[in-house]
Amino acid sequence: MKHPVQSFRLHIGILLLCLLGAVAQLSIAASAAETTPQAVVSEFYAWYVRAVAKDEDPLHDEPATLKRYVSGALIVEIEKKLKSRDGLDADYFMQAQDYLDDWLDNISVSPAQIKGATATTAVYLGKSADKKYGLSVSLVNEQGAWKIRKVTRR
Repeated sequence: MKHPVQSFRLHIGILLLCLLGAVAQLSIAASAAETTPQAVVSEFYAWYVRAVAKDEDPLHDEPATLKRYVSGALIVEIEKKLKSRDGLDADYFMQAQDYLDDWLDNISVSPAQIKGATATTAVYLGKSADKKYGLSVSLVNEQGAWKIRKVTRR
């Protein structure tokens, strides 16, 4: 027969492990909930515009980063268009053939309109009011993460 103190310690140990597991799950859920559509779009454009400014090809040079922000379906669509006879007339995510230098440090994203598992937000690139370049970005929630699904010019 086990000593009562040993049995008590065993129960306390199991209880502590359960509590730690619950805290870890809450922490993971909280961090996922903090990643709003607005935050995803803001982070994406900060990364993407900088990559393009460095003459990188973010679509192919950093596929893991791209997949963190962009839906799998959109990546497939873009690749299909790139390989097609017509190709793309402009950069898909900027909806432009080039960028302005002031876009690098002047990216603003409006609060998202969320409807179920989809969201829409506006992105403005540029500093001066007369040169701000507007985009409409649609997102979809894929397995708990907001991902860009469509970009159009505003």
